[in-house]
This record gives sequence, C-alpha cells and structure tokens, in this order.
Amino acid sequence: NIAKSFGFGQATGVDLPGEATGRIADRHWKLAYWQQMKGYYCTMAKKGNAPNSFLRAFAPEFCSAGYLYNPGDAANFAIGQGDTLVTPLQLARAYAAISNGGTLYEPRIGRAIVSPSGKVIKQIPAVVAGHIPSSKSAIAYVNQALTTTLQPGGTLAWKFGGFPLNQVQVHGKTGTAEVVGKQTTGWVATYTKDYVVVMTISQGGTGSGSS
Repeated sequence: NIAKSFGFGQATGVDLPGEATGRIADRHWKLAYWQQMKGYYCTMAKKGNAPNSFLRAFAPEFCSAGYLYNPGDAANFAIGQGDTLVTPLQLARAYAAISNGGTLYEPRIGRAIVSPSGKVIKQIPAVVAGHIPSSKSAIAYVNQALTTTLQPGGTLAWKFGGFPLNQVQVHGKTGTAEVVGKQTTGWVATYTKDYVVVMTISQGGTGSGSS
C-alpha cells in the first residue's frame, strides 16, 4: 500500500547498525499479533485479574475479536495512531520524497569523504530505494497543502511568527502520539527544498507546543 511505498514498516538502509523497522499495523499484522497474544489476554479476561481499568475492558474484547480489522483500526492507521510505529528517520525520508516529487532514497550519514585540506576524496552517492506510486499532481497537492500549516490558522503558525516565509518556503506538519498511561509525545516535521527536519520529544506534549 501507499504507506509501505513511503518506506514505513521497513528499514531505510541507513549505514548505521541496529536500525528499527517500525510497524505497519495492517490486517496481516493484527492477525499475527492476536495469535501471539490471545493466550495472555484470554487468561486475563477469564480470571478477571487485569491490573487496571483499561485492561479490564480491553482483555475480553481482544480475546474474542482481536483478530478483526475494524473501521476504527483503519481510521487510527490513516492518522498515524493505533499500533503503527514510525521512526524519525523514516518520517524524514517520507517528507523528503514529497519534497522531491516522489523519489525515496536510502539515507546516508555523509555526502563525501574530505581531506583536512578540503579536497574531496570520495563522493558517497545517493541510492534510490523506490518511487511513490502516486501521480505528480497528487504529490504536488500534498506538498502545497503542507505550507498552510505555517500560515494563519495552521498548527505551526504561532511558532513561525516573523519568519520570512516569503523568502524561504517552509512546509510542515505537527503530530501528537498517544500511549495509554503516558503523557503525549510531540512530533513536528518541517522541510524546505533543501532540508528536512523532524523533531520528536517523548512524552513532551503536543507537537507544536513542545517540538
């Protein structure tokens, strides 16, 4: 699907060890997770020994129908909530693909090896990982829509007051990730034609308020 074409749910290929792949919480994942965890939650539901009110309500539901992909799952997935997991690097790469017209690259930690005198010894070439299967007009529409976040009424407008947006066009999106029992985590992604910046603060509150 489109989310997977943006590189979510898989390693980006960055030249660093131990990269997390994130998770696309689709029908296949939900069924596999239910098969793995049904014993735990069904036992909890049967014994009635859930440690909190959320699990007391959740365990019986998960036990009986946790394998079903419901409209609420699709809605959660569409806005990046629910069981979906995304790394900051994956998000930065996705926004870079929107910015450049649809090409997904493997990230690299450097562009070149340079001598102390400034001579370029070796260029590190960019590697194309794929292309977004959307029309150029659709990508251009999203690219333009992401400028409105910084304009009056947008969720980033109050942070960009006085910034010369007429000279440097900035695109952006705020986000707030939620986990039961924890404070919300703030996300902000911004980009220009040359740079992408993704900020996240674990349990820091709303995106524009913290990041």
